[in-house]
Amino acid sequence: MKMTPDTPWKRNLYRAIAHSPLDGVVFVSAPNRDHASRKIRNALAVLYNTPPHKVDFDDLASFEDLVSVGVSVDEDLRVFEMSRSGREVTGWTKAPLFLTHDQTLLGKWAELYAGIAFQETRGLINRTR
Repeated sequence: MKMTPDTPWKRNLYRAIAHSPLDGVVFVSAPNRDHASRKIRNALAVLYNTPPHKVDFDDLASFEDLVSVGVSVDEDLRVFEMSRSGREVTGWTKAPLFLTHDQTLLGKWAELYAGIAFQETRGLINRTR
């Protein structure tokens, strides 16, 4: 059963893994996959002052794609999953580039990292006891 994202930021969200000139994760808001690809290529070319043909990225995935393969209980956080082992997330997106004006996505990323910081702090406190 294909889900339909219920808000514009979900409907129009794509994530790519950039390799050059940026090595990292890029989130972009676009009406379709082709537009997302062009937007990422052109934005990275401008931001890094490099010709568009030298911009390299792959794994362009929509919100729906990422939710369908993710494992987090909060489906919105699945867009930040980078690696999994079974039903456990073993790696999260770090310092992504957001090419979107929607603050909801940035808020979800901040929520995720606040939770990670809390867990790490609790772990440090428990180890000092």
